[in-house]
This record gives sequence, C-alpha cells and structure tokens, in this order.
Amino acid sequence: MLTVSTWIKQLKRAAAIACLVGAPSCAVLQDTSFPVGKTDQDTISSDAIEIVRIEQSNIARFAGNGVHTATTPPKAPKDLAYRTGPGDVLRVIVWDHPELTSPGATRETDGYLGLTVRSDGSIFFPYAGVIQASGRTTQDIAHDLTERLSSVIPDPQVEVLLAAFNSQKSLVSGEIESPGPVVLTDVPVTLIEAISARGGATDAADLSRITIQRKMRVHTLDLTAFLTRNDASQNPVIVASDTIRVPKKVQRKAFILGGIEQPRSIDLTDKRVSLVEAITEAGGLRDRYSDARGIFVFREDKGKILVAQLDLSNATALLMGAKFNLHDNDVIFVTRAPLAQWNEVISQILPSIGGLNTAANAVR
Repeated sequence: MLTVSTWIKQLKRAAAIACLVGAPSCAVLQDTSFPVGKTDQDTISSDAIEIVRIEQSNIARFAGNGVHTATTPPKAPKDLAYRTGPGDVLRVIVWDHPELTSPGATRETDGYLGLTVRSDGSIFFPYAGVIQASGRTTQDIAHDLTERLSSVIPDPQVEVLLAAFNSQKSLVSGEIESPGPVVLTDVPVTLIEAISARGGATDAADLSRITIQRKMRVHTLDLTAFLTRNDASQNPVIVASDTIRVPKKVQRKAFILGGIEQPRSIDLTDKRVSLVEAITEAGGLRDRYSDARGIFVFREDKGKILVAQLDLSNATALLMGAKFNLHDNDVIFVTRAPLAQWNEVISQILPSIGGLNTAANAVR
C-alpha cells in the first residue's frame, strides 16, 4: 500500500524533474498515482494528511490570501487616545488668566510657548506644582490642573493642548525609499500611511510579507490584500514602538504536473494565480490521458499535508477552481485517466508477447 510519505517523496521528485526538463511528459510520473475515490482515500488518510474535496460549502477556505503565507494581523488598539511622554510640548491655557498661560515655557513651537515634558515625565505649573504628564491624555492633565488651581482661582477654566509631538514613534525599515522613524500624533496612523510617510516602498519591495514587531511578537501582513481587496485587517493602526519591516521580493512558485500538456512551475511572485489559471497556463488537461475527477493540490498547512481535490468532470467546479488561490510551493497533480493507465500496461505487455511469439516461431 502506498504510504503518505512515499507519495509525497514521489511527487516532489516528479515535480523537480518535470520542471527541470520542461517536457510534456516525464517517465518518473508513470508510477505516480493518487486515489480519486473517497473509499480508497480513507485508507491512506491519517493525522498527518487531510484530504478535502473542494465544494461550494468550503471554497471560501481556499479563496483567501492567495499565494502568500498566512497573515497574523495585530488586534486593533482598544484606546487610540494620544498619551504624552518625555519630549512632548504642552500648551496650557487658563482662560481669563493670561499670566498663567504656559508660564515658564521652555520651548516655542509654531509661535506658541509650551512646556516640555521632562525626562521623568513631569511638568511644573505655578500654584499646581509638579504634575505627572507622561502616560496621560491632555484631558487627564487638564483635569488635574483644574483641581489644583481651584484652591487659588475660582472656577478655573483650563485647556491643555499638544504643541509638539516628540515621544511616540514607530520605525519603518527594509525596502523603503527613506527608512527611519515615523512620529505619531493624536491622529491615528495606519500601516500604509506610515510607509508613505517615509517615501513609500521601493520597486523591489514585497508588500505581501510585511512584518510588524509589537511587544515581542512579530505579525505578518499582506498589504496587497488591502490595496486590491480592501481587507482592512491588513492595514492596522500603528502604535508607539512598532517596528515595521518591508522585505525584499523573493521568487515564489507553484508546480503543476501529471496529466497536463506542459508540466512546469507557475510564477506567483507578483500576482495571485487560481487553480484554473494554472491549468490553463500549463496548456490544459491532456485529452484521454487525464482524469478530470482527480485534480489535486498538495500543500503544507500547519504541520500537516493538505490535499485539496477538485472534480472538473462537474462543470460547476470550474467556478470553484477559479476561486481557489495557489500558495507558494503548492504542487498541483492531475491524475491519469484509467484508460491511459490501461494503455500503458498494454504498451509494456505487447513487446513481451511479441518477443515470445518470435521465439516460438523460431523453435518451430
């Protein structure tokens, strides 16, 4: 009985040779087969292999992500309020008391005098003393000032504004026109905005495998999914201390072989390719040599071998095949038709029979 490990080894070897020689057929495929029927498939199914028949009920599982690795977008921040930190400049306004409007200002920003948050996160304000500002919103600071000033000013009206943003930053690196920090403000900045702020990505950038390191965890994102399919989860809001890396583009490919006209590799580097597109690109199925019921896609998925089967003998399956997006290193295998297998057996037997007849005639 054919084991899963043996089958996978045969298939990978066949893919390598078929794609290397680029021939319409390859001898190494003659002994390679995979059961089409569910009963036979059940005999080789195990914890290490999952066989899935592609149907309308499960096609959504294979329609997402395309050629790219699974993404792990970060969760959206629960609180988007800007919290001040060392280096930020605050402008304090006490209405009807101009003498208290940013007194003892340490910096002038855009024409406004402001108080710079110290390295220990504090500011000093007359009649209020030292106030902790770091990690707090301007509303929190204004509330604290109001309470403290109420002992010397009747019903003080206090407003705190951010005059300069200096403490909250993220870093953008990799294939970027101008790698460097992005200063965050009280207006949320998304991933694509952070990349644009540094001049945008280079032509060699792979926008489908961007990573964000946040709090010791690395998240993988596919920005092309946002650009082409408006998948907002792939364009998250950036938070302070995020490190964004845009990698260089690397070649990715899938392989198609078996009962098709032109066994070959399918380039997935710059585009998504569906299962039907890959079959078409390889010249289509070989008439009388392929079994349309057995279009298999072999994929490594979370430590298991996923085998997705498409039955093209059903016309409606073409629509599902057009939605099935290939991943990097997928191997597509088209099984041979039973008649083709029978013809191969006959072609191997006939020479032997002919030889026996010749020998028998010679004896006579």
